[in-house]
Amino acid sequence: MDLPLPGSHSADPVAWQVTVGRVRWIAPTGLAGLTPLASVGPLAIGPSAAGLERTSFAAPEVVVSINALQSLLQRKVVLAVEAMDTRVGHNTTLTEPLSGTF
Repeated sequence: MDLPLPGSHSADPVAWQVTVGRVRWIAPTGLAGLTPLASVGPLAIGPSAAGLERTSFAAPEVVVSINALQSLLQRKVVLAVEAMDTRVGHNTTLTEPLSGTF
């Protein structure tokens, strides 16, 4: 299952290019914040479509969870996103062009 719409909507506020791969799994208990909600991947964010921001990030898989406590306190859904396989040189890249890759 591909998710083109969430990626395009999430890119609007920052004008970054966002590409979201397929949903690997979904856990209904994640809606209550008891477990992770879903795993998606690959995920690529950036650079800015307008060319203003050149930072980019790519990961083969990310796990999305709902932070239940913060969601209740802020009265809006607060997500926690964990990138899997974040070892440099292993298909996960975070690049900031002015200072190199970190």
